[in-house]
Amino acid sequence: MDTADAVFDYIVNDFTNLERGTAESMRPYRLDRMRALLDYFGHPEKSFRSVHVAGSKGKGSTAEFIGRGLAQAGYRTGIYSSPHVSDFRERIRLLPGGMSDTLIIDSGTAIRSAVDGNLLPSLPGKERPTTFELLTLLAYLCFRASRCEWGVIEVGIGGRLDATNVLSPELCVIAPIELEHTEVLGKTLEAVATEKAGIIKPGIPVVSSAQRPAARSVIERTAAERGSTARFADRWFEEIRIERESTEGTTAALRFADRNTVRLTIRMPGRFQAENAALAYLALTTLSQSLGLPDRLIPGAPAAFADARIPGRMEIAMTAPALVIDGAHTGSSVARVTESFFALFPGDAVLVFGAVLGKDISAMASILAHRFGRIIITRPGTFKKSDPEAVYREFSALNPNTTLVVEPPDALRAALELSGGRLPILSCGSFYLIGEIRRAVSELAAGTEAPVRPANGQPGAAVDQRRPM
Repeated sequence: MDTADAVFDYIVNDFTNLERGTAESMRPYRLDRMRALLDYFGHPEKSFRSVHVAGSKGKGSTAEFIGRGLAQAGYRTGIYSSPHVSDFRERIRLLPGGMSDTLIIDSGTAIRSAVDGNLLPSLPGKERPTTFELLTLLAYLCFRASRCEWGVIEVGIGGRLDATNVLSPELCVIAPIELEHTEVLGKTLEAVATEKAGIIKPGIPVVSSAQRPAARSVIERTAAERGSTARFADRWFEEIRIERESTEGTTAALRFADRNTVRLTIRMPGRFQAENAALAYLALTTLSQSLGLPDRLIPGAPAAFADARIPGRMEIAMTAPALVIDGAHTGSSVARVTESFFALFPGDAVLVFGAVLGKDISAMASILAHRFGRIIITRPGTFKKSDPEAVYREFSALNPNTTLVVEPPDALRAALELSGGRLPILSCGSFYLIGEIRRAVSELAAGTEAPVRPANGQPGAAVDQRRPM
């Protein structure tokens, strides 16, 4: 393989992909297969210290903040996250400086050589590994080759049986938990929380955001059973106060019980980003205290957080008219994004919405349908199955000004027409959808079909044409 794209094509196209979620592509969630992969490659995950991040929402931003904080303190840090929005390279990153394609190619070539050689007979049941397992392995190999000192590793689905849960981390972090992936994780909040809390390791500290009572109880109980200390952000901080919110970002004040205050300026808009940053600040503080890390870790955090930016999290994709794209795909996350959107753009607005099968469409429709004057339902790409007609029926029953436009580029054009260059537009419901919308913005900006002005007045960056996972 001579390009990084060829590595990702090989892993995604040639192997079972649990993220597709189709019956014909599923393999049992199991850790012994991942352990066997790591054993074959000499346990690259043991070459760096790690922070393991789980949760239903906000875990990607929290992982980014933690990684930035470690890098700001002078540590060579790798970040492994999912899904990506436009390019697979978003999943495996190195701070500072970025991950070179050469490292990806070399690590991917080693994986292919093993898989095409004598690796498969050594795996439990002689089953082929999954896409996510091989991507996780690829990340660990790249981090080892990069001589990373720290890896911030985001859970894919759940936690207990997730392929990332073979780590021996220095800290476990749990972002807000809500009902999600119920076909895999369970039908109750307690069941989902049990899977998320499965990342807690004996004697290893765990920090958590504020949680609903059922989830909090599970985390507290699991930590106690495993001899781990548990800290919750809403107990650690007396107040998390938003001082300023604009399209340029958010300024928040974190006030401790002793009345000391830390102010954070976050480039990503959204009040919920202040809570993600607070959780990351608590994580860095806990790391510093439990490991005796240098004092520079905490003082550098505000500057580190100010540099953080992740695609598809309240991203201002266009400014004329304003287009905000966000991967929110649960009732709670959609509510938070909607609240922040209208704080920035009060008044009437246009919604472009698409979701894959298995999501709670009714919950999201009940939040969104009455807030937007005009709604366009579309298909969130083709990588995962969806039923835009069923989504349309849910929304149109609540708002008659709902239109079905199946293809995302056409949906964006329709939204621009409805906007009249004046009304702001929100697109949400799926990370797959925002990847499609982002691509459509770039294509429109590069052509002459519509007067599109992407954010910062620049055409959208060239993006990977493959579907995000």
